[in-house]
Amino acid sequence: PDQIYAVGYVGLCIITIFAAAQSNLQSFFMIVPYMVYAEIIIRPQGHYIPYLLPHYVLLFSFVLLILRQGITITIHSRAFIFLLLFTLIEAMDSFRTMNTEYARFVTISSILLAVVSVWSSANILTPKSLVVLMNNLKIAGIFVCGNIMAAHFRGNITYGLYSNFNSTNGLAPVQVSAYLGLCSILFFLSLMNNEERKMLLVHIILFTISATLMVLSFSRGGFYFLVIVVSLYFLFNFKKAASYYMLLLLIPLSFLIYYYVTESTEGFVEKRYEQEGTANRTELINAGIKIFETEPLAGVGTGNFSKVIVERNLYSLESGAHNEFVRVAAEHGILGIFTYFMFYVVLFFEILARNKIQRDYGIYFLVLFCLILVHNGLKITLQPLILMIVLATPNITTVKRKTHVLGLPEQAI
Repeated sequence: PDQIYAVGYVGLCIITIFAAAQSNLQSFFMIVPYMVYAEIIIRPQGHYIPYLLPHYVLLFSFVLLILRQGITITIHSRAFIFLLLFTLIEAMDSFRTMNTEYARFVTISSILLAVVSVWSSANILTPKSLVVLMNNLKIAGIFVCGNIMAAHFRGNITYGLYSNFNSTNGLAPVQVSAYLGLCSILFFLSLMNNEERKMLLVHIILFTISATLMVLSFSRGGFYFLVIVVSLYFLFNFKKAASYYMLLLLIPLSFLIYYYVTESTEGFVEKRYEQEGTANRTELINAGIKIFETEPLAGVGTGNFSKVIVERNLYSLESGAHNEFVRVAAEHGILGIFTYFMFYVVLFFEILARNKIQRDYGIYFLVLFCLILVHNGLKITLQPLILMIVLATPNITTVKRKTHVLGLPEQAI
């Protein structure tokens, strides 16, 4: 029942805030993935849970973590400055909005990213904390897979050439592609990790489940995310012999997934991925570019993209930009797009200066973060966690403690 979902989720939110208030990062990283992944399940119960509740909980939690640190903060990244400036522009431009509710949603999402970037720029995730976070993200992802699999156990799923709510058990397919895209990527990285070989069979099974359900959502984004990150991994590690052995494992696994989804959808999945175009996204991108050319200095204001494209006959109905970079250009003009782009440019060059492991993982997750923004301009609480992983994993410098040794007295001759 919806009421049970609501009570359970509110309890999860309270525990998340409590862990942040105690500044207990281990507990926080153990619980927050479930609150974030359950967001996609709880949102259809919107008449009991406010739509922005996960955003407010995560925002309040990171504010508490910042306040608990006190005034002594060491910054290891300067990229967050540009995101703060952009958030200020977004908030000021919200006074020009024609859509108050959407402008509030957009502004709160930007503030959340800015606050998370501030905390992540002043803190470093230890290997132990990162393992706890990633393991619980994987388990939370499988929890969502279990929710989706209920629809497949019931059967009677009708497939077509569009994103499929039936195959996702009523969950938003585009959001499912982002959540399961991250889940599949994490299982893939576990497969490639020598230290996790004891769990190889488990990771193969769970990777297969996650990737299969992601493809069956018929939202193509998650598949593209996975393919791009896998390609980056083999590009960065082409000299490792172990990478080729795992590639030999992935090839038959990929054929197994391909065979299953093709048979279960009666070939519709092939037609879906063979479709040309990007489901009207190209038209929306062109509309955003035309708005930017007309209003290059200040844009049209926060949240006004959907109404302006109809007013100016650039699109037939109200729609979001489905691309965060295009939305920023159209709604905030040159100043907005400069600060927004500079955040990613500075962050990218900071990542390049890291050691190999931190650099590689930083690029994987930064690319994933940007792909989610480009694929559908999503604003889900999964994105701040991905950004935290990107920012809070710089080089870790180990300082050896010096031990004072008393000198021996000179011996008498």
